[in-house]
Amino acid sequence: MDSSEQDLKKYLVSIGESERRTARTVRRWSLVPLAIGLVWMTFSVWKVSEAEEKRELLENQITELQDRKLKLVQDNNLLQQRADEAAQAAPAIYSDMQALAAARETVAAASSANPSTTIEELKHVLTTDVKPSAEQRAKELWARGYQAYLSSNRKDAKKYYSLAAEADASYAPALNSLGRLAGEEGDKAEEEKKYREALKNSDDTYVPALNNLARVEYAKGNLDDAERLAKSALKLRPGYAISKELLSEIADERSRKKTTGRAGGP
Repeated sequence: MDSSEQDLKKYLVSIGESERRTARTVRRWSLVPLAIGLVWMTFSVWKVSEAEEKRELLENQITELQDRKLKLVQDNNLLQQRADEAAQAAPAIYSDMQALAAARETVAAASSANPSTTIEELKHVLTTDVKPSAEQRAKELWARGYQAYLSSNRKDAKKYYSLAAEADASYAPALNSLGRLAGEEGDKAEEEKKYREALKNSDDTYVPALNNLARVEYAKGNLDDAERLAKSALKLRPGYAISKELLSEIADERSRKKTTGRAGGP
């Protein structure tokens, strides 16, 4: 083999080596986009996972806030009802205080007056048949029931509320209180019945019963009836906090239903 053939052979070998190096380089560089893609995909998956964790955390926080809001609303409703009942109980309590003061005056007078005269006067007071009106008797019994309720004595509270309703079947506060107790005991049918009786006997003007019945209708999903009753309560007592809160809840529920309806539409 002469030198020209050897040179040609070396040239061909060098070309083959160059082509192989080029091929290896091309293969290496062709892996770069794939590697970049894998890195980006890994990063994207991590970011999506992080976003899902944040979304789940926010949803849990929103649920917790909603639960707190519901608890605050329930506590506010109970406080408002107790304030209403306290206002109803005040006249009867005041009457008892006046009677106690009069009794004290009688005892004080007895210590200095002529004993025989005092005895005759006391006999006259004790034997005088003074009958309170049905409404006054109902108020007094209801006040006892309310005091028992504040002391967490539900048994006596129910007993005195029932006696108040028996003393005056048209006494709305007693019927309303019996309805509230029934609701707390889980008897929803009896609860609604008592609220309606309270409204019937007060010509639909007893505000606590109006709001309580509105709450019952809201729980049943009857938003129109609940709204009408709550507005009636506000008309009779402007600024009534628990009725305003209920109207806000009704508006939120309607908005939620509209959003759900759109989401589930065709």
